[in-house]
Amino acid sequence: MLITIVAHPQNEYAAWAKTALEEQVRASAPETKAGHDAFLSGPCAGCHTVKGTTAAGKVGPDLTHIASKPNIAGVLSPVNQENLTKWVHNAPSFKPGILMPKFDGVLPDKTIDDIVQWLLTLK
Repeated sequence: MLITIVAHPQNEYAAWAKTALEEQVRASAPETKAGHDAFLSGPCAGCHTVKGTTAAGKVGPDLTHIASKPNIAGVLSPVNQENLTKWVHNAPSFKPGILMPKFDGVLPDKTIDDIVQWLLTLK
């Protein structure tokens, strides 16, 4: 079993602890489960892989650790709620020629928001 330990200077601990609590709240929120379910039952899982799930697509990139990446497809930074939402709505507008289709108007905004909430838990 691989264990990673990260030590923070004492003066940074409070900020780290606050972020960790916010991430735990996000991970256990109802919309996160809804996003997980929408991702796996919708078109996302047909193209993307997320290790530990049934999503095993080979066309798009592996999203297993998307929330810990520095950017989205090399064009949107940082990986956060705002940028992931923009990307899922209309990825081709940010990176012309990619295979990912525009989901704006295809998936309901609530579904996209839920998927983004779940993707943000993938660190």
